[in-house]
Amino acid sequence: MGDVNAKLKILQLLVQFGAVVEHQDSHGDNALHWSARMQALPTTRFLIQDTDAAVYALISENHKRQKPLDVAKLARDAKPSMVTSAIFDLLSRVHRDCNVRLKIQYGKKLRLHAEAEARARRVDDVTHAADTARMLCHSADQVWAMALEAAECVRNDMEAKVLDEGGKDAVGRARVWLETKEGKAWVKKEAPDAIEAIKSLVHKGVVPKPRDLKKAAAVRVMEEYVLGQETNMRDLIKKKFGREHPAFESRDVEYYKRVVHNGGAS
Repeated sequence: MGDVNAKLKILQLLVQFGAVVEHQDSHGDNALHWSARMQALPTTRFLIQDTDAAVYALISENHKRQKPLDVAKLARDAKPSMVTSAIFDLLSRVHRDCNVRLKIQYGKKLRLHAEAEARARRVDDVTHAADTARMLCHSADQVWAMALEAAECVRNDMEAKVLDEGGKDAVGRARVWLETKEGKAWVKKEAPDAIEAIKSLVHKGVVPKPRDLKKAAAVRVMEEYVLGQETNMRDLIKKKFGREHPAFESRDVEYYKRVVHNGGAS
């Protein structure tokens, strides 16, 4: 037990200082493969419960095309015990739930990567604009107008993509929450107001009377919640994006013109 606790403490320190849980060795095994193979329940529990990267580690295969769950099953079948059974059961439960977590985390990872790439492209576009203007001084005004338009197009595309991905992420989180016990209780609590709202719309002839009023009210509550979460997230992202990537102003253009005319000196 002391040896297991010591290994767990070492692993916790490694993760704390940036160790990559989903990293694979020469055999394709990651930390979860090894924990299952070595029948280390505390280590397996720590990786699953305390590290987000475990979602990716859980679905990765080694060179034998085995996931950690497959390794745990082999260990349980070869040496049945409370520990091997507990590890297999733990991985089985998480494996069923990891699809939603994976989508959320994967979407976040893609969004951060796209933002970094877009920022780099925008810097490259500005640099390219300066080089082009230096070579084409006789048509500087036209070149600057084109460069500014191109930079703004990149900014607008980047903003639209970030807003779209952030909105989708918020929708996914909202739908997941609505399926929880707390979410279902909230829908039930809000349903009476939704029923009255639907009755009012039916009375005014705005909408036809639904066959199942309670079901229609629940759907209305959930749709409004999801829409609200998406709208709030888009507003937050738009404000943050505006602070981090402000639109070009005339003084920005004049600054870059001076940089070009001075040969790149600040």
